Amino acid sequence: MRISKLLPFAMFLMHADISAIDRLVVPGGGGGTFPTIQSAINASSTGDRVLVTPATYAGDLVVNKAVTVLSNASGSRYNIAGSVYFEFYDALPTAITLQDAQATMPGSNVQVTVNSGGGVSRHLYVINCKFNGLSVSPARVRPILLQDTIIGSVSVREGEIIGCLITGVLLVSLPGTAYENGPVNGTNNRIIGNTIGNGSGTSINIWPAGQHAVLHMDIHNNHLLGPIVCSGYSIFSIQNNTIQSATPPLVLQDDHAYVSVPMDVRNNLLISDQPMNFDPDLSALTQGYNIQGTASEINTDTGMPLPGSAAINGGDPNAIYTDLDLSRNDAGCYGGSLCRDQFDDALPISAVVAFVDASRRLVQGNTLNVNVYGIDR
Repeated sequence: MRISKLLPFAMFLMHADISAIDRLVVPGGGGGTFPTIQSAINASSTGDRVLVTPATYAGDLVVNKAVTVLSNASGSRYNIAGSVYFEFYDALPTAITLQDAQATMPGSNVQVTVNSGGGVSRHLYVINCKFNGLSVSPARVRPILLQDTIIGSVSVREGEIIGCLITGVLLVSLPGTAYENGPVNGTNNRIIGNTIGNGSGTSINIWPAGQHAVLHMDIHNNHLLGPIVCSGYSIFSIQNNTIQSATPPLVLQDDHAYVSVPMDVRNNLLISDQPMNFDPDLSALTQGYNIQGTASEINTDTGMPLPGSAAINGGDPNAIYTDLDLSRNDAGCYGGSLCRDQFDDALPISAVVAFVDASRRLVQGNTLNVNVYGIDR
């Protein structure tokens, strides 16, 4: 996987080392190929790619090198008939990528371990995978999940979760003093363009555990089948979500009342007969254009507002929130520049831009910074 960042009139790509090797996995092996994914990883060096022929491979998979493991056939996953273990060590460079994998047999799980390494920051890229659940609990491992299907719950300390389907709860739990200055790479955490929840409980639970934990979190353009519950000492931007909930669709609690941090809640479509629940101590909270509606106003499978819904052109009229067609913002997950249905297309075999982060307004004479995240086979 290659991550790109675009700046004005310039593009920088982080490519694998020129000496990196592509290693092909084919059931049965032979002809210079490898019979299992594990044997190919064991033979790999930093920067290598392991290209996997779609098939079922028996046994657990341990990824403990800075490699990229992905299918050699666009649109097809390979099946791991066991569990997946990501292991980070002192000597390991800081990124592992797993793409196009499926591990959904009964009892299979996905675990992440870190063996020492102190304050070294590490990244785990999980792209177009399908798992029973995912937990990334070690400190200083930042997961980036892109268009994954998780049949169960996801638990992380921080990271970016973009365009995923998660049928359980998404729990973000930040520890105390180790994260006083925010996430490991200085950027916001992002939950964008996902479908999360199953209608029977909370969809997103944000819990910074400790009075010194500062969590910067953008929660934008998600279709949520359950409420968002945010607690503690955090900086939130909660915009353009469609939230279907039988209980208060958004609960913001300040567990450390002596702290006031900025929170913005805007352009959300609340499919609930309950009001939002805000702690009165949240003195820096701003909100507006959050529309309360009924299930008859949306496609309940996608969260898209139906013709006649008050959500259409019901969001903030400020130009920075305009829809992709430059009309006024539609409240809910199909409004604004991060419209939910941009995240549903299958990843192609060629390079693809998965997420663009840029200002919607530019002052003449100022610099426009555009951050583009994507992958390239």
